[in-house]
Amino acid sequence: RDLQRDCAFVARSATDARRAQERGALVVLHDKCVHPVNMRIPTVIVPGLAELLPKLAARFHHHPADQMNLAAVAGGQGRTATAWYIAQSWQRSQGTAGLIGRLGQGIFSSLDAVPRPFDAVSLQRCLANCVAAGAETAALEAGPGLLERGCLDEVALDVAVYTGNAPSPLGNDTDRLQPLFDRHAPRFAVVNHDLAEGKRLASRAGDGIQVLTFGRNGATELRGSILSQDSGGMSIRIASPWGGGELRTALLGAHSLDGLLAAAGALVLMGMPWNRVMHQLEIMSPVPGRLACIAGEGNRPAAVIDHASTPQALEHALLALRAHLHGRLYCILNTGGVRRRALAEVASSLSDQVVSVTRSSRSMVLSRVLREARGHDIVLIAGGGRGEWSQRGEAEVRHLLEEAA
Repeated sequence: RDLQRDCAFVARSATDARRAQERGALVVLHDKCVHPVNMRIPTVIVPGLAELLPKLAARFHHHPADQMNLAAVAGGQGRTATAWYIAQSWQRSQGTAGLIGRLGQGIFSSLDAVPRPFDAVSLQRCLANCVAAGAETAALEAGPGLLERGCLDEVALDVAVYTGNAPSPLGNDTDRLQPLFDRHAPRFAVVNHDLAEGKRLASRAGDGIQVLTFGRNGATELRGSILSQDSGGMSIRIASPWGGGELRTALLGAHSLDGLLAAAGALVLMGMPWNRVMHQLEIMSPVPGRLACIAGEGNRPAAVIDHASTPQALEHALLALRAHLHGRLYCILNTGGVRRRALAEVASSLSDQVVSVTRSSRSMVLSRVLREARGHDIVLIAGGGRGEWSQRGEAEVRHLLEEAA
């Protein structure tokens, strides 16, 4: 898909080699999977090519990870948000930053929003593109698959972050993530120490790796606590080896505090002054489509957009919002398909009022609910993570809130 004319192509099969030839490849590298009789371009046999790919790709792209700060963020919960917070903060405060993960790849301010599966070659190319665009720092989502495919071999890490675990059908992800905290030898490890899995990773960190623990209890070096929550965000207190204080954030959900702490640890260890870190936490924007709050003026409600499309995701969003609630909770289901009934059941059990909308009725229903709701109420618009709503939904809700004021 990414092949350009007059390039070398690494083939895993004869079919790949023929397709590369048709698209203008200059030469094909392979591990005895291609018969030269069927090819019109040169083919080169490289024994053990799969094992050599990380080193080959890093050398071809001039070891891009050596030319910037790189934070690898791992964990089944909070990984995407933490990477987003790190890249966002660095881009805004220190200089150009890259982001590689579920939300896209490239420079933070102009992400290629099409997620791509990475192998060792494509990851090195992506890192090289970030360097060429001026990135000084990048945040990389590092799932177990990335490690098991050898993609991070020959990638120099400054910080490895563990955010938390989630149930996995493949077993305990922390065991699969362990190489990130020893064999890949980052300079620093930032670990959620509230969790048993985090304690285990911290205790097994490789020699020479400095470990910073974070969490919400007194046993961690970087600590956070929630002082209050309302429909516009939450007030939090943070303590660290570099200082502390209280701040207000517009992020919603207690889980957001964990992501802020993880990002704060990574940022300060990569060289951001602590006072700037605290400021960035205060002005942090949420991950697009994840509990994105649009606060109404005066006696108007807070509208929250979340692209939850599964019953589990919707339950998570509603439970998070109930902790901020001082009024009524409305849930507008902006989704269809086979899951609508299951989503409606979850919404009915956790909301004060549930309304399902279609594409044609959405604006009219939103306008009515936003006029009916009051100052301490929260209106969750759930679903709609694909199509035009994902691009213009926030602007539409802001307009309707202004009309309702």
